[in-house]
Amino acid sequence: MKAFLEQASPLWRSNALLGRPAGVMAVASTPHGGVEQATLGMMVQLMHLGMLIVPCGYATPLLQRAGSPYGAMAIAGGAVGRTLSEDDLAVAHYLGQQVAEVTLRLGPKQFQA
Repeated sequence: MKAFLEQASPLWRSNALLGRPAGVMAVASTPHGGVEQATLGMMVQLMHLGMLIVPCGYATPLLQRAGSPYGAMAIAGGAVGRTLSEDDLAVAHYLGQQVAEVTLRLGPKQFQA
């Protein structure tokens, strides 16, 4: 994502991503590892490109166990080799569904070059 954003100037200048939906996700290897800050930072960059941010919100009870209202977030890796939980994966899937639903609502004309 960092490489994409660093090379996004042509997309920004041409408004190629203006009005396109985007969701954010982040994983850290430790609790308090910066996942909220990472997702909020990504949102700012995507807004500079004119993208529409699609959050998770709290529309599903799943968000009471994993993720955040901003996007899919998790703790994995690190010294103990923690893996993503089923709830973490379900939140990522839910976010993907939300982004896809918004994309469909916008319709195909929105995405023609």
